[in-house]
Amino acid sequence: MKRSWVIFSLASAITIFFSLAGGSLGVSFARAGAAFPGQAQAVYGKVTPNADGEIVAGPAAEPNNNDNFNFPIIINAQPYSNTQSVAAYTVVGDDPKISCNDNDTGYATAWYRYTPSENQTLTISTLNSDYDTVLAIWTGTRGSLTSVTCNDDFGGTLQSLVTVNLTAGTTYQIEVASWEYIRAGDPSSLTLNVSLPGEPEIVVKGNHLSIVNGDSTPALTDHTDFGNAVVPGGTVVRTFTIENWGSGSLTLDGLPKVSISGAQAADFTVTVQPTSPVEAGGSTTFNVRFSPSAVGLRSAVVSIANNDSDENPFTFAIQGTGVATPIESYPIYLPLIAR
Repeated sequence: MKRSWVIFSLASAITIFFSLAGGSLGVSFARAGAAFPGQAQAVYGKVTPNADGEIVAGPAAEPNNNDNFNFPIIINAQPYSNTQSVAAYTVVGDDPKISCNDNDTGYATAWYRYTPSENQTLTISTLNSDYDTVLAIWTGTRGSLTSVTCNDDFGGTLQSLVTVNLTAGTTYQIEVASWEYIRAGDPSSLTLNVSLPGEPEIVVKGNHLSIVNGDSTPALTDHTDFGNAVVPGGTVVRTFTIENWGSGSLTLDGLPKVSISGAQAADFTVTVQPTSPVEAGGSTTFNVRFSPSAVGLRSAVVSIANNDSDENPFTFAIQGTGVATPIESYPIYLPLIAR
């Protein structure tokens, strides 16, 4: 028999909620000896210590958000896009095993549901999510699901995309799982996108990593943080890629196509503009040069006007740091005078 133990401190009158997943489950507490009966799916419970330190245990309702298969987000129309946090989301015993995830359930599952009124083809993706997703489409009911399709990493990214033919009147369960366990403080922002054929889908990358639309936290890893450049005269150039993951042409219709605004916009220059249109499955690039005019943190915002219905304009913050020209030093040799 395998058991799990957790040791933690409880404050008087503060209720702690918990969940367990597995086969036949039970939970007990050392102080009070209270126990929950085994269940076939998951155990949800709560404990509240009183002023004497005695633990009062009792059942708690299952989560009533889309962490729970029974409370999915209902999708009614396209195009559709929803961004949410899956921090503290869980997996329960009857969550299905996903074939494109090494036949594993994954972690932090989130559920959506869609019933088309007519036969249609949809593109469903997790583009602009900031963690490694697995996307699965199912039919059926809880504990008895049939796989329609799934995808782990699409186009060399950690996000997922499927294009699927749907039948009128059939209810489809859309599941997004995390490929790895999400710990406290880990990235956990999930974006689910649903679009009809013929629509473009803009994806912007720096250093081969996807940049989230509206990103306000520049990072060295995706080149949105340009690092250091000497003042005066120092420069850093970064190349960014625009990809079209949709099935329609992506038009970059700004003048200029990529613009820069913000507090220190003059310190950043688009030296090479992207080309337009970007056909389905295609890509184009643009270059940004950082030339700081002063010492210290310099910030701006990149904006890309386009015909993606739910990401126009596509924006992200950039920054770099101006550093003073180092002062060169030379050794001075003084003669040794003997007395």
